[in-house]
Amino acid sequence: MIDVRQELRELTQKAKDLHTKERQITLESVALVGELERRNAAVNMYMTSEKFAEFIGLTPNQYWKRAQAARVIRFFPIALEMVKVGETQVSHLALISPKITQANADILLAGIKNKS
Repeated sequence: MIDVRQELRELTQKAKDLHTKERQITLESVALVGELERRNAAVNMYMTSEKFAEFIGLTPNQYWKRAQAARVIRFFPIALEMVKVGETQVSHLALISPKITQANADILLAGIKNKS
């Protein structure tokens, strides 16, 4: 008979591994969406951005959050590391995207660190 604590440790490890993979896949999606936005893919494929988002399997909201996060990561690479290690989330990068500049980047990135 398996010890209940051992079973819980195994399930916990599976959850941690799965969420690490999920974060990696989301970051791959952010990079792809960022590249698509940079290349103006929706316009070049004769679609609205909403239709294009749905065409690639995202809601328009998901698409724009990822595009905004990609912009932050492109100009402030430390943001990518913060997401990779779990110090922040893609949605937080999207929130600061319209406000972040070279002058305030340190303050804004520190402000979203380890926030829920």
